[in-house]
Amino acid sequence: NTKSTYQTNIPVYNLVIGGSCNSSSYIRRTNNSNAVKVVESSEVECLAEKERCTYWFSFDSESGWVTYGKGTDTRSAKALLKWQDPSPLLNLKYIGLSNYNNKINFYNIRTLAVVNLPSSSAMIANLCFNVLNGHDYWLSLTLNTTDRINRLIFDAIAPGGDIRVTFSPINTKSTYQTNIPVYNLVIGGSCNSSSYIRRTNNSNAVKVVESSEVECLAEKERCTYWFSFDSESGWVTYGKGTDTRFAKALLKWQDPSPLLNLRYIGLSNYNYKINFYNIRTLAITNLAPPLASTASAGDKRDLVCKTSIYAHRVSDMIEEPNRMMLPIEGYAQQPLVSLEKAIAPLIFIVPDIERKTWLAIENSKTPADGLTSGESASIILYSMEWSKKEESLYYILNSTLRKEKRDLLQPWFLYLKLMLTGLGKLPSIIGRTFFRGVKGDFSKNYQQGNKIVWWGFSSCTSTINVLEQEEILGKTGVRTLFAIESKSAKDIRHHSIYPDENEILFLPATQFEVIGQYQPSKNVFIIQLQETEPLYPLRHPV
Repeated sequence: NTKSTYQTNIPVYNLVIGGSCNSSSYIRRTNNSNAVKVVESSEVECLAEKERCTYWFSFDSESGWVTYGKGTDTRSAKALLKWQDPSPLLNLKYIGLSNYNNKINFYNIRTLAVVNLPSSSAMIANLCFNVLNGHDYWLSLTLNTTDRINRLIFDAIAPGGDIRVTFSPINTKSTYQTNIPVYNLVIGGSCNSSSYIRRTNNSNAVKVVESSEVECLAEKERCTYWFSFDSESGWVTYGKGTDTRFAKALLKWQDPSPLLNLRYIGLSNYNYKINFYNIRTLAITNLAPPLASTASAGDKRDLVCKTSIYAHRVSDMIEEPNRMMLPIEGYAQQPLVSLEKAIAPLIFIVPDIERKTWLAIENSKTPADGLTSGESASIILYSMEWSKKEESLYYILNSTLRKEKRDLLQPWFLYLKLMLTGLGKLPSIIGRTFFRGVKGDFSKNYQQGNKIVWWGFSSCTSTINVLEQEEILGKTGVRTLFAIESKSAKDIRHHSIYPDENEILFLPATQFEVIGQYQPSKNVFIIQLQETEPLYPLRHPV
């Protein structure tokens, strides 16, 4: 932990973005008291941006590749600068961020598991900084004030306790404030004897909730902690571990007058040395206030948008790529885990997934068809409709299944393993005809004799008049009806948040043959499909 990003007497990798008045960017490698530029570019795309921008810097201790890029796509193919060290440095435990002559604001600092590097087993370091004795050391992160819920998640080694976290409207440089309104969390205060949340107002810092229970105190070993506030409902919560749902909070307090515009987060100590690692923030928008666990099943169902379920799913074949792609695989080798663990990699992909998961679990207490509660809940979660369809789990999952880049599916593997295991226990429906529909003429895309694959999960109805809803086919205009003979479809009515909808589901990567077409009127096209087996499996069985 060098305290400086410029070192020549120890071996380091050093990235400079926009050095010399933003004229060039380069990577340096130090050795034997020399700092050598190993790769450099003055291309505009490599320089620092004038506006807020996402940057990344990565090293692979096996292959020796050191890479730099911009944006959220951190694959090596997207690197702007890359260099392969013939003698890769080992034991790189610390990351430092700094400036030289110009003011810089750093936001949303985090470390990621990097995929598709030249080596298949990349070793990625954790962000780490030490807090030494010296009251109220302060590390500041900046939040987006438009997000309703902001949550800080971090790892720490603090055997003496004394972890301090503050949400503040200004960059205070101290986690203990009484003259400005802040929320302040102390984990293991007074020699690790109690943990509490304070709320400051009118020059007073008031403990609003406190506990001396062992589970609330700081751990002797490295542990994950989180601190969250909801600017609408007023809930301020603290907990441990990666399950950051409201129900898992160890301390919780509802502020009757929630603080607004809390833009900054500070981390510090007081009397004891602390190591912080892997600091990250999770922002959630438009999340309803946490509910009491005594809500009825009907109340829990009402929390989910029920508008036009079939309009969104029964008509989404329009999104299918209509071409052969690589098989869907990789999930079958994953362990079978609880739904809470299965959705952990999706927290940054699917908005509000933690609360929706809780609702699904609450509605799967007595699952039918021999499924476990987790398997049933995974299907219920799929059936849910978010208020914005584009934020729904089913929409994001199906969009990913329909993309050529199969590596995008990796965060979904645990969830797919759980859901497909549950669906596999449901009896296959053989010989029955089900229906889908979409507005417009799609007859040219489905010529008789052609074989097509629907790569996403495909929802159907057994009742054709459902398609008369205006959001699906309606009764006027150009429209296409699909009549599909099934060999493997699943009836998920007993595992749906909407059991009255009688939803029928084909699994992803199901192949069909176009048996024929019929045009009963000028504006109506009927396409007859029959499910068929592909020459080779397009979806690995679980």
